[in-house]
Amino acid sequence: MQEQRQRREQLVELQREKEEVENKAMRFKIQRKPNELQRQQVKEERSVYNILIVEDEPDVIYTYKEMLQSEGYHIDTFKDPYAALKHFAEKDPSYYGLVLLDIRMPKLNGLQLYYRITIPR
Repeated sequence: MQEQRQRREQLVELQREKEEVENKAMRFKIQRKPNELQRQQVKEERSVYNILIVEDEPDVIYTYKEMLQSEGYHIDTFKDPYAALKHFAEKDPSYYGLVLLDIRMPKLNGLQLYYRITIPR
């Protein structure tokens, strides 16, 4: 009889400890959820930002593209400044939130490309 009583008490104690652990876990999940939602919202907001990169070095393009895409940005890249200019002219002027230009490129350097992009249409 005494053993059964001790077992019941142990079971009750284990059940109470289990509930405490579950409650702590639930509070932790509730506390983490807003942070996860915030991260998702930031990524969604960033995905509306389009970035144009014009660079003649493939390694530099790759580095910038990978880094920015991992942060949730949409990236368009060009090695040829004339192709970039043609592409830019086909888009709405406010489509790109950021344009990264290499200053030293063959055919058309970054400053010349900048001036052509900023000319009012």
